[in-house]
Amino acid sequence: MNVYHPAALKQAVPLQPKPVHHYRRVWQQIRDNGFDVIPLRGRDGPFQGWPYTCNDDESISMWRGKAAGIRMFGHDVFVIDLDVRSAAVRDALTIRLEARWPEFMADCLWRTSGGTTLALIGRCNTARKRHWTARFKSDSDKPHLVEYFTGRDKRYVAVHGYHSEGREYGYIGASILDVQLSDLPFFPEADIPLMITACEEVMLGLGLEQIAMSKNHVHGERVYDLTPDMVFTLSTGERVKLSELEKRAGAAKMKGRADLWDKESRTPDRVLVNKGGAGLALWDTKYGVSHRWKSLSPDDDPEFQKQLKQLMVEHKHTWED
Repeated sequence: MNVYHPAALKQAVPLQPKPVHHYRRVWQQIRDNGFDVIPLRGRDGPFQGWPYTCNDDESISMWRGKAAGIRMFGHDVFVIDLDVRSAAVRDALTIRLEARWPEFMADCLWRTSGGTTLALIGRCNTARKRHWTARFKSDSDKPHLVEYFTGRDKRYVAVHGYHSEGREYGYIGASILDVQLSDLPFFPEADIPLMITACEEVMLGLGLEQIAMSKNHVHGERVYDLTPDMVFTLSTGERVKLSELEKRAGAAKMKGRADLWDKESRTPDRVLVNKGGAGLALWDTKYGVSHRWKSLSPDDDPEFQKQLKQLMVEHKHTWED
């Protein structure tokens, strides 16, 4: 069984630069262990076209990057992500999970990121897609949250290598370099809702306050409140008008602050900058709300908006289907 050492996880060890050929060996080993590996730049994520990147030897020989991720879609990989902001919350959650699902917790991979978060990697045969607990207040701008990912999710999970300055993805116990995917334990499909409930009970039991959705918005809602003259602050500190930001969106991954609608926010990379058929979209990762151009608002009728919000509450997560 894995043994937790929270104090050791807090010690940030300066990373030494690793040559590209080191990462190529890592990518090949993870692939040979049965995982659908892709290269990552680190916390900034994968390279353009990552959902379709081939990972044969010839392709890997041309990869660049400082980390490795695995694609979830089409595989039976199952990840429980403890996206929490303190070691105390993380430890309370793992104790509860070990008590309820000891076999899974003993043999799954415990991936760390140099901070307080923890990803538990195993397997599960399920038609379910990503789901999460309620959000709970923490001492930082980001909330405590537990979510899971499955083979129906078109996403990646970082599993090895560079995270950011002074941080690296690692493992408590066995590493993904040492374990075949086929040897990972299965999580009981019928117990997935129970796992989410158990994690919420732990956080409530710790006295954590549940966060209501920002400004009465529901997760997945589109809010039409952006105007071209608004100034957005990128994570680099650069300030740019939204009219100009739309021209740059899509060419490179950009993140920034949420101070356009949340003046108290201090997280520099809380907002993801996207661009689609309707133009600029700013995704608030804290509340799961997409901010769009005010001029594109489908209807300003208050009664219509009220009915629309109620419909979204009653039919959560339909945007993922």
